[in-house]
Formats: sequence, structure tokens, C-alpha cells
Amino acid sequence: MFTNKKTFGIYILLFSFILLMTLVGCSSPGNNSNDGGTGTVSPPPTHAPSPSVRPSPSVSPSPSSPNNDSPSVDYSKTGPYSTTTKTFTDFTVYCPRTLNTNGVKHPVITWGNGTGATPSSYSGLLRHLASYGFVVVCSNSTMTGSGTEMKNGIDLMTTENTSSSSFFYNKLNLNAIGACGHSQGGGGTIAAAKDARIKCSSPIQPMQTSPVGVQGPMLIITGSADGIISSSSVQSLVFNRCTRTAVFAELQGADHMAPTGISPSPAILKYVTAWFQYYLFNKTSLRTMFLGTNSTISQDANWRVLTKE
Repeated sequence: MFTNKKTFGIYILLFSFILLMTLVGCSSPGNNSNDGGTGTVSPPPTHAPSPSVRPSPSVSPSPSSPNNDSPSVDYSKTGPYSTTTKTFTDFTVYCPRTLNTNGVKHPVITWGNGTGATPSSYSGLLRHLASYGFVVVCSNSTMTGSGTEMKNGIDLMTTENTSSSSFFYNKLNLNAIGACGHSQGGGGTIAAAKDARIKCSSPIQPMQTSPVGVQGPMLIITGSADGIISSSSVQSLVFNRCTRTAVFAELQGADHMAPTGISPSPAILKYVTAWFQYYLFNKTSLRTMFLGTNSTISQDANWRVLTKE
């Protein structure tokens, strides 16, 4: 078939090249990234992530976009708003870089830190909430268990909303205020939520505080591997005593540091964000994520869930 060895050698070389390219094309990796939306617990970060982690979009679309209303939205991913921070004497505010897009008035969440922690200890969670249009006012105090500092944060934002020289002037929805905090700040969240101005709350791994007197629905987050504040104690001393709508959600495998750092647990990001979207932005379609038969969170194998309606 071949007239000489040279021709045969060329043919073999060509055939080998074609075979190699075919194999390379077949083995090219697809998109196997894990966005964490299934509730996998993220351990506390040991180093700063690369700038590619949770990028902030350069454009701030309106939160009224249909893609921001559906239960199918993955709220563990960064929201549509680019974010920034504003500093005050006793508070740090995480918020959208551009406010009042298309006339939207922004709900306020008041935040409480754990013992010895500051807002920067929770930067991933706080920026995440801001990326969904919330203005998150965070006490700089390392002792927030009384809830007083968190209520003072509401007072601050009320003043800023009425000051014509403020970045927040007339841009806040003060009829849509939530409370959230971790550990001691989780206890502070429960205490602050007894203030009639707070529409809903989400204490995360909270210091045990009586929920009697809480004004609105509460999403209580715990971790099955929390060796500091046990999930069972929170269930017994907080959830079992709730007299309002409450969801108790225990994240399997989560320790006490799950909500902290630059890259907190995606599962916590997902459900805390959706909770405040439901109650503060009035995204009524999100009710099925938490309440009713076969709610999304109760069907999520990463959570053990109890509800009171």
C-alpha cells in the first residue's frame, strides 16, 4: 500500500496526531463547579480567598427583576447589587453602592456580633445581604447580647433617613426592619426582636434568650456540630418557647464558626437571605421555602427542621 518507509512514517505520524486531538477533545473538563447551594458546610477560612471569590457586579440591577422573586433563585450566590460600606462612630453599615434604583426603598437589617467579634468577622455574610438590596447596620460593639446596641442601630438609620445630607436620605423602608446576629449577637437578636419596629428576625446559633415578647416570625439557625452553643439547648430554650411563627433549622455538620469570615456557609447564606427577602421585600412566593407542607428547607437533607405556624 505504501511505496516506501518514509510515506508510511508520515501516515503513522498524521494518524497519531488526529487520535491525540480526539482524545483531548473528549476529556476536556466540563463545568463541575460546586456553588454550595445544596447546603454544604463551609469551614472557617484560614486565608483570604482570591479576588475571584464572590465578585461584586459593576452594575446594580433593580431588585424587582423577575429573577429575584422566584424560589428557584439560588440565594447562596451573590445578589444583583454592587456593595459598599459606610462608617459611623459606633456602627459599620454594609449596603448597596447605589440606592433607590427605580425608586426602591431599602429594608434595614440590624446586626449583632458574637462575643469579642466585630462586623469584619462576618464580612462575607453582611456583604451578601447587602448584595440583595438590604442596608445592614452593624454595631461595632463586641458585646451585643442585650439587644440595646442593635436597637440603637435602628435609631441611627432612622436619623440618617431623615437627614438631607445623608447618603441614606429618604432611601430606606423603615416599615421593613429585620434583626440578625450570631452567638451572643443571636441572643441580642432575640432581645431586639421584642421591639415593635422589627418585623422579623434570624438569630444564628444564639445565646439562650427567652423569645417571649418577640414581635414577628423568627428563623433560628443552629449547627449539629456546634460545641459552644448546642443545637439541643437552642431548641429547648428558644424554639420550644416561641409564641410566634418560628422555623428551627439545624445545619448538619456545622460548627459554631459556620457563619463567619469571608466565605461563610453557603447554606446559611441561602436561607437567611431568602427569609429576609420573603418578609422584608414581601417576596410572597418564597413562603414555600420555609412554611407549609414540604417546604424547601424541610426537604433539604442538609437540615433538620421544626416549624411553628
